[in-house]
Amino acid sequence: MRAKAQSIAGILVFAAALLPARAQSWSLRHDADPEAWLNSVQLADEPEGGPTTCDKNLLKAVSVNGINSAYTSMEPYSSAQIPSVGFATPDMAAAIDPTVANFMNIYGIPGGIVAMSYKDKLIFAKSYGYIDEENADFAEPDSRMRVASVSKALTAMGILKLVHDGKLKLSDHPFPFSGVGQIIADGLFGLYYAGPSDTSDPAYNSQLSQITVNDLLHHAGGWNRDAPGAPDLTGYPVLQTVGNFLTAETGKPSGPPDCTKLLAYVESQPLQVAPGTETHYSNIGFCAAGEVIQETSGKSLGDFMQSDVLAPLGMTDTALGSTPESERLDRESIYYDTDPTQPPQPSLFPPYDVVPEPYSSIGALEALGGAGGYVTTAIDLVHFGGAIANGRPANLLGKSGVWPQDYYKDSSTLPSYECVDSSQIEPKGTYPASDSCTSRGFTTAEEPSHDAYGAGWDVAQPNVVAKPVHAYDNINFIKDGGFPGTVSSLILTGDGYAFAAVFNQNDNTIPGADASFFWPGCATPTKPPTPLPASSDSHCVLQAAYNHAAATPWDFDFTPQFVNNYTPWKDETDFKADLVLGELLGLYPSRLEGRQGSSGIEYRARFGASAKSNYSYGQSCSAVLSAVESAPSSTPLVSLQRFKDKSGTYVYQAAWSAPIP
Repeated sequence: MRAKAQSIAGILVFAAALLPARAQSWSLRHDADPEAWLNSVQLADEPEGGPTTCDKNLLKAVSVNGINSAYTSMEPYSSAQIPSVGFATPDMAAAIDPTVANFMNIYGIPGGIVAMSYKDKLIFAKSYGYIDEENADFAEPDSRMRVASVSKALTAMGILKLVHDGKLKLSDHPFPFSGVGQIIADGLFGLYYAGPSDTSDPAYNSQLSQITVNDLLHHAGGWNRDAPGAPDLTGYPVLQTVGNFLTAETGKPSGPPDCTKLLAYVESQPLQVAPGTETHYSNIGFCAAGEVIQETSGKSLGDFMQSDVLAPLGMTDTALGSTPESERLDRESIYYDTDPTQPPQPSLFPPYDVVPEPYSSIGALEALGGAGGYVTTAIDLVHFGGAIANGRPANLLGKSGVWPQDYYKDSSTLPSYECVDSSQIEPKGTYPASDSCTSRGFTTAEEPSHDAYGAGWDVAQPNVVAKPVHAYDNINFIKDGGFPGTVSSLILTGDGYAFAAVFNQNDNTIPGADASFFWPGCATPTKPPTPLPASSDSHCVLQAAYNHAAATPWDFDFTPQFVNNYTPWKDETDFKADLVLGELLGLYPSRLEGRQGSSGIEYRARFGASAKSNYSYGQSCSAVLSAVESAPSSTPLVSLQRFKDKSGTYVYQAAWSAPIP
């Protein structure tokens, strides 16, 4: 099915209609509550445009229940029902929907998306809740969100692609960086330009020259932001200081430094430990890895990743993001943080307004770069993860037993400065005996400074299943990400599954989805406590997939629904022509959007290749509600969107899948 979809996409005569367009920006959140919105007939400030009884009934009809009696919680439950649409078999939806809704309700998360693949076939893609609480805009399966440190797994793939192509070695020493220009150093009266980035400059920290590319990938560059007196080099205070310096030098507001400019400052700063001796989780190390990619490839980080990682792996919705809310990407979520101990701070960007935590205290996506700067979809993440879980990433072409095998070897082999205490490894797997902390001469007290990381992963754990897809890929890869406003997880298994979950709220207390509801045995108590099933494992996500495969092999793929870009916004006449032409080519909307433009109502769609599916646009609530209530369970609702016309009435767009086996 996937190959057929790609060939169809290749002959589209209306290719211009499949280019991405930038959506309108939305206003800031003002502590709106979707459940309060649902339960009120009209909003206080919208006497003519509040939700009708039909609007509320439609929301209830497409919602999943966030209370699951099979679960226990350390916190009070929310009573909210969460709207959900997307592609899933009935059994997977029945298991995963309440699991995800329960997780979101416990932690007060407005919106999220979950996707899953098996051997690089997309087998589950559903959205939950809202990407904009104030406007009650539904999340969609292809809504974009920041993924924080999951970005590191992507950046590491970029590094290993350069190694694959013979342009870089893991043993190379990348510092100093010529691209940073002049070093920025601390002086008696503040920061100053010390001279060119070069080992001969007295301001340059010569210890940096000892760092290898492999050290960067394993968090062993020598930075330890948790050491007494050590700065967080990608944190708000440092970025504000460097940004103020750049503003003073240029005479105009500059905003925070990007990763390259930040490294000009880093090159003058001390390390906390010798490179290649200890592991300490490091954002600045992966900012530096992104700079390695730029200087080695001769392209910007975004351009190289697009051509050599993202496009070959079918990641059509992934890009480096921006920090200000006003610069969200098309279809990107708003982000939320409910931590009352962290008040809003001034933005690092002109005009320096006071903004919520996700737009201030994270520092800046621009400075994080390859460490945490990506905005993507759960679907794109499982395309990335699925290619790795299937053992044959398309961008790492085979070289007679060297590649792609070397990706798995490089990602799972522990350098000498890492070690593992096998009793603490979850889920169960085995490392070679020589990798133990005892074998490597580290005491129990020293173990936290020698954590085992994969190349860009939190864990790349070998020897995990009896029947791996490939002998060289018997590895579970795990990467979690999080900062204010974002929590994300990407998990790959040795038997071919990839799972991604992204959510748009975080106050730095929310656990990753992998620990909460992914692994079989998620009912097993953990420390610290997480929301867990009280009895059966049937609602653990991977167990639900195993249960399905035991009865019906995975022989379908939802990927063709998302291979094409969105059409441009068009008036109804031109949009209808696109729909007719698409149908002639076997393409049907998997996502529809409308908006009230200055010259009238406009529409756009994302076309997917499938059997004939149903869709509607420009419809009243009552028409869509009737269609939702009459649709068979084998054709789930996969897209629901609405906007207000000039009269303040909601206009709905919806799409249902072709029958799902």
